Amino acid sequence: MRLTALFISLLLASIAFVSPAVAGDGVAVVELFTSEGCSSCPPADALLAKLAAEARKSQQAVYCLSFHVDYWDRLGWKDRFSSRAYTQRQQDYARFLKLDSPYTPQIVINGTEEFLGSDETLVKGGIKLALARKSDASVDLEPSANDDEVVVDYKILGAPAGATLCVAWTEAAAMSNPNRGENRGRKLAHINVVREFQTITLKVPFTGRLSWKRQGSKPGSVIGFVQDATSRQVLGATSREIIEKRR
Repeated sequence: MRLTALFISLLLASIAFVSPAVAGDGVAVVELFTSEGCSSCPPADALLAKLAAEARKSQQAVYCLSFHVDYWDRLGWKDRFSSRAYTQRQQDYARFLKLDSPYTPQIVINGTEEFLGSDETLVKGGIKLALARKSDASVDLEPSANDDEVVVDYKILGAPAGATLCVAWTEAAAMSNPNRGENRGRKLAHINVVREFQTITLKVPFTGRLSWKRQGSKPGSVIGFVQDATSRQVLGATSREIIEKRR
């Protein structure tokens, strides 16, 4: 089966995976740091799609995010999904995890373990361990979109004051055809591409609202998770489809 056909079949199986996790259920937040300018990244992109499809089928609380970094952009192909902010997030992980430097493709699971993003055996092992750890917090999100913006109301239970709420607005699927750089001539497929990302330091009563300017015609979904400010451990997570509210 060709890569594009495989991607589409996995996407159809994984799309709309919104089974929420409540306090006490194990969760696995899988952050892939990738780039369209890196020839080693397409296998990791395909693995992320496979993980999401398998999570959907098994109803496991696995939340997959594709963060596109920008340090490959200088080598001939500008990744339209890349962001300096996502590079900085990966650099923060590299310092916390005591790595020599960031690299692609890299997967970070629940903020505390990192793996080569294309190593299916190790990544699945990390997910299994993450799901075995009971979550401490529950995350409730109520996203909606109108013609101008995407709004997310949030409510967090069981998290300590000072914990970090991370909320990502994701595009379910995207395709690219680079004509320059290391992936020139390849068809690239991505899932759950992070288009906007906000972090909030939680203060009692752990409720609030955030918003982004509307991008494109499809609002997609949001994935939210809480991280301990010191250990970076993910304490709880959930995802929700964005509801359209036309004026």
